[in-house]
Amino acid sequence: MADFAGQYFTYYGPQMAASLVSIVPVLVLFLFAQKNIIQGVAAAVLKG
Repeated sequence: MADFAGQYFTYYGPQMAASLVSIVPVLVLFLFAQKNIIQGVAAAVLKG
C-alpha cells in the first residue's frame, strides 16, 4: 500500500484497488462465519 504513495504524488486508483483486494477475503470469511461469530459473542456475554 505504501508503494502507491510517493513524496509528491499519490496513485489513488491502484491504492484503492489494493485496499479492495486486501479487504474482500476478510469480508467473505466473515459472511460465511457470521452466524458462528455472533453466537460466540453472545455466549461470551451471557457467560459473563
